[in-house]
This record gives sequence, structure tokens and C-alpha cells, in this order.
Amino acid sequence: MKLYHGTSEEFEIPNIVMCKPMTDFGKGFYLSSEIKLAKDWKKFSPNHHVLIFDIVLSDINTCKLRIKRFNKADKEWAKFIYNNRRGKCKSNRYDLVIGPIADNGIEVLFQELEHGNKTNEEWENLAKKLSLRKFSSIQYCFKTDMALKLLKYETKS
Repeated sequence: MKLYHGTSEEFEIPNIVMCKPMTDFGKGFYLSSEIKLAKDWKKFSPNHHVLIFDIVLSDINTCKLRIKRFNKADKEWAKFIYNNRRGKCKSNRYDLVIGPIADNGIEVLFQELEHGNKTNEEWENLAKKLSLRKFSSIQYCFKTDMALKLLKYETKS
């Protein structure tokens, strides 16, 4: 399977140390299965290009990776993103996290939460609002060097 990373840098081996913290799934190397999204991620950067990697999904079964998969944008997914964006996740429990890409509109919902007590009812209300939105694009966040070993650099476009 092909995965795409939008960047203004050129490299063949990603470096977790260089990744930004406080992102959707935490510090990690982010890719998308959609080249259009990778192009959009850095379209305003100079020297913008897309790095193309291949991942052999059958290799995942032979690894001892801790993988977290979110199949939809639900309450669990929203809490995970909220805590990562706010720097509240202290541990790196996963090697690879896969799930829907949050758009900037989710931040408005998070700000509404911050004015409340973050009760279960408030999270349920947020989940209802999320169900009305379409989060169909998937992102892959490689969080450890062990997970990065599954990626094979192919080329840039």
C-alpha cells in the first residue's frame, strides 16, 4: 500500500525526533493514503513535494507493534485527539496509530468543551456533533522507530 507525506524537506528515512508534538495522534511521522491530502499539508511551503512510501500490510502481522486503530470519528477518537493536542498524553503507548483525520473545525468543538467540566454527557454531545460531520480521510501516525521500519521509501513527486 502506498502512503504519502507532504513536506518541504528531502529525506528517505523519517526521524521521530524531528516530528512535532501536540498533534492529533501525538508526536510521530504522519502519512495519508491520499496523495491529495499530502499535497495540501504543505502546499504553502517553499520547495513543497510529496514523499511516497510503501508499507507492506502483511508485515504488520509479523511485528510486535502496539497498534491503535480508530475506525470512525467517535467519542474515544475525539478524547484521544483532544488529549494529544493539549499535551495531556504522557506516555507513548502505541507504535502506530491509524484513524480519521480531524479537520480544523474540531478545535471549535474542543473549545466548547473547555468551558465545561468535560463530563461524560459533554463528551456524548460532542460525539453526536461529530457524527454529523464527515471524517473519511485516514491518517497513519508512525510513533516509534520500530514502526518506521515498516516503511520503504520509494520516491518523491
